[in-house]
Amino acid sequence: MTLEAATRPVRLHDLSRLRPGMEIEARDLNAVRYRGHVVDTAPRLGIVWILEAGHGARRILDQQEFSLWLVQPDC
Repeated sequence: MTLEAATRPVRLHDLSRLRPGMEIEARDLNAVRYRGHVVDTAPRLGIVWILEAGHGARRILDQQEFSLWLVQPDC
């Protein structure tokens, strides 16, 4: 299953900027696989935990496996 991409995402390279509540997307091959709100991060390990949009499942995302994108609100 792929989700529709956000309209104004910004690629994340530095996970230390993430804060709980921020909305992010995880992509592989430019397809959005997961979207949700940040619960916790481990920047040194390159991982972030989210509550997945739609059903609230807690998911761990690894920067080695996915490209991570901050979802920006439309202006």
